[in-house]
Amino acid sequence: MVNAIARPTVDRREALPALGVGRINFGPHLARAVAEMASGIPRRWVPGQA
Repeated sequence: MVNAIARPTVDRREALPALGVGRINFGPHLARAVAEMASGIPRRWVPGQA
């Protein structure tokens, strides 16, 4: 994997997934961040609330 990145002939799109870069999942972290931001918004601004 290290050699694939060091060689300039290897396409970056092939090297990054080999390191697991394409497999990172931000779903739970993003959902938590959105929930924290929404908790600071007044209820009248939350979509679906009148």
